[in-house]
Amino acid sequence: PRKKHISGTRTWNLHRYIKNSMACGLDLADCIQLPEGCQLDEWIAVHVIDFFNEISLLFGTISEFCTHNSCPQMSAGPCYTYLWADGVQQVTPISLPASDYVARLLEWVEGQLDDRQLFPEVYSTTTDSSSSGECNPRFMRTAGNILKRLFRVYAHIYHNHLQNFVALHAETHLNLCFKRFVLFARQFELIEQKELNALRKLIQTLL
Repeated sequence: PRKKHISGTRTWNLHRYIKNSMACGLDLADCIQLPEGCQLDEWIAVHVIDFFNEISLLFGTISEFCTHNSCPQMSAGPCYTYLWADGVQQVTPISLPASDYVARLLEWVEGQLDDRQLFPEVYSTTTDSSSSGECNPRFMRTAGNILKRLFRVYAHIYHNHLQNFVALHAETHLNLCFKRFVLFARQFELIEQKELNALRKLIQTLL
């Protein structure tokens, strides 16, 4: 699944601004900085959607190698195993094969992105608290929860499928996507450090 920004909207313009900045070779740390006059919630929302799309494509690249036999659990090495629960359809956390876990995760994220109270198609042009660095607390919690779960897909990919990306000559793109993801999550304090520990050494190397 992929979510599209509506052409002509400010979020679409921000999406293009981000892509153009990266294409011009601007440092990733500079690319993630909140542009002057941009609302923080809108900036975060655009990135959450972009990160969702990137993860969908990245996992799709190696999904044929992530089978119930090769990956019977959603894990990231021997020390990290992730159980699935969404608090609604699945209240009690359960163990799932990695491919099933990712499928449910992406479906859950898509449902969050379809919530127009959290991710409106068109944002207000009125200057309010969000443009001064504040966001709706519910939106921030949801955005953080989405990124926390998307990180788990990266963790599984790096621990279990990195060689698949190497064989496809796609590891450089994987690293670029992940580096931007972590820089953004840290910049806006969307993921706690403990949630990143499964890839702590890689993060230290990339950053």
